[in-house]
Amino acid sequence: MKKRAFFVFLSLTIVFSAISAYLTQAAAEQFLGSGAWHVDEEGVLEQEDGYYVYTIKPGDIQDGVATVRFDPIASPYVLIEDNYHPGSNTGVKVKLINESGKKLVWESGGYDFTTVNNYQVGGPIPVDIDQYTGFESVDYGTEDHEYLLQYGTAYQTNPNSFDVKGFDGQYIRFAVAAVRTSNKPMARLFGKEDSYDVTLVEAVQVNDRVKEALTFRDANDQERSVSADPDRTYADYLKLYYNVDSLEDLSNQQKLEVLGGEMEFKRFSEDASEHFSPDTTDPIFDVFKLYGIIKPNNHYQMLETDPELLAMGYHYLYSNCMRFTFDAETSPIDGVKDSANGMSIADFMEKILLPLQLEMRKKSLAEPF
Repeated sequence: MKKRAFFVFLSLTIVFSAISAYLTQAAAEQFLGSGAWHVDEEGVLEQEDGYYVYTIKPGDIQDGVATVRFDPIASPYVLIEDNYHPGSNTGVKVKLINESGKKLVWESGGYDFTTVNNYQVGGPIPVDIDQYTGFESVDYGTEDHEYLLQYGTAYQTNPNSFDVKGFDGQYIRFAVAAVRTSNKPMARLFGKEDSYDVTLVEAVQVNDRVKEALTFRDANDQERSVSADPDRTYADYLKLYYNVDSLEDLSNQQKLEVLGGEMEFKRFSEDASEHFSPDTTDPIFDVFKLYGIIKPNNHYQMLETDPELLAMGYHYLYSNCMRFTFDAETSPIDGVKDSANGMSIADFMEKILLPLQLEMRKKSLAEPF
């Protein structure tokens, strides 16, 4: 079975109106337009003279408001294209053609920018090891070069989200969740220095290992010893390692060390001849059987499952890895985190959109019935 390797990150809804009215997010979600994006014969979005084109039809207008959903544009296929390197960017030009039969006026503030869209809906689906049904093979290769990945049972649920909410109040979906990396803190947890040397057998025992009495070298190369604590989590261990009270106190560089370590474990165990078996009944592999990926060449990957780390990784993705601007000429992305010239997604939502939505809710609650 072949599957696409990318997922949709964002959603943008733009509102036009001939009257002074505010369209709530709930109304936008219920809205069903009859206009259409220009696509090719196979239904794939295509450009005309460098523009993505949407034609507004009469059915797009409801209660005097025309709403255009930009979900097809807000996709890695469009936003990322072939730009996978830091600093890469993609400019998107859109042309709206009015065939509604009515005069449309841009409504001030008439847009809604969210981290989810109609391709990513629903809440978490709890997955327990009792539901384990094996790994599903997915072919990402070609006829000349087969490249199979085997996904654990949790990936086979739909929608697949953790029971953890991010900064935007949305459940964190597998598609944008952090993976558990082999990093320096994890290596030192097992008395190693090189994160490359951490094996899958060690990685699956992290959650149990951190509860034991520990002696390790912290981020300042100072030896630390802590007594056993049955409530200690992996996130708690990282706080000890970096000498902080909260993961929010970590610098961006420290977050990158945790989230951007080795993205996969390069061997199953210290014995290079050993491989993971999906039929194993050893309970230490329960989490991997649900959230793991078996890759070629005895390599392995697994999603992060610690709630605090999932939230940190989700925020890091939208605050440090993606930025946007509505006008590349007047407001170019300048790389400065809090600049109005090209904000990160998290900046925009936390400083502009979420407070605006909250204010609108307050006004709505204050209105008499």
